[in-house]
Amino acid sequence: MGKVLASATTPLPADFLPALVLDASGRVRETYQAMEDSGMALSRLPAPGRIYSRLTVHHWDRASSRSALNDPEARREILEGAASVINADPAEEWLIVHHQARGDDKVLDELKAQVANPERLHFLNWGRHNATNAYRHVRRVMVLSLWHMTDAAYTAHHIAASGRVPSQGLDRETLSRIAGGEHRHNLLQAICRANVRNGADGVCGYCEAYVIGKAGKDTKALLAETFPGAAIRDWRPFGAGELTGRSLDVAEEIRRRFAAGGTERVRKIDIRQAVGLSSAPELAQVLGRPAFKAWLADEGLMLGTREICRV
Repeated sequence: MGKVLASATTPLPADFLPALVLDASGRVRETYQAMEDSGMALSRLPAPGRIYSRLTVHHWDRASSRSALNDPEARREILEGAASVINADPAEEWLIVHHQARGDDKVLDELKAQVANPERLHFLNWGRHNATNAYRHVRRVMVLSLWHMTDAAYTAHHIAASGRVPSQGLDRETLSRIAGGEHRHNLLQAICRANVRNGADGVCGYCEAYVIGKAGKDTKALLAETFPGAAIRDWRPFGAGELTGRSLDVAEEIRRRFAAGGTERVRKIDIRQAVGLSSAPELAQVLGRPAFKAWLADEGLMLGTREICRV
């Protein structure tokens, strides 16, 4: 969005030391590593660590950023997926972690309209997801979208921690590590607002967390690093039998063509023309929906660049 000025003073003044830092995120943030690498007198003390064996994290690998939620079709899909899980038990309380509303943003109102007994929902926006015990009794967490910062913000984190500037060796790999550490930090802090924090003998409290979003190339691995011992499961809120409208039209045409002559692949352009879609992006939107991807997987089909093929 234009040029950004990022700077920092000496990371910590000389008379700050000695100091004991108690930080649950010390294990997962890359900024501490940057401080160590810069030669700062930082020593990590031995810690037993917490085992998250009573936590299950369900991950829907689906973009859910602010820009995604601003798209009506994507927002409808995301909120319907979230509501389908929340409505599975109408008596269970939920903590919803979300972006702070901007302008006339109605995302939370639209979610509440789809949920039975919406008074059981608790809301906590990113930026206020630290240091509160108000939701420690809640056993269900929905991370509606991840908190992505700009490259400039991750650069500023690195400068503040290490005193280095981009010309001294800051690169995409470094930014990626910093970003991954901040995602781990934010997820740890947000999900641990709930019953997870009620641990005993080094084991966390029981909790089911549902995370919608993408954080780099392998979000599932990032979640496993954040919560050692937790069960990390893929989550698809829509089954293959729930296709409607254009999605159903496209699915039926694909099935018809594969059944016709024992073919191994069909062209996307032929599907698009057969169902009356006016452009390739229109078809791509249908093919990219989670429900449609679930249907393709159940049918043993795979998306190629120009074709749909049997696996």
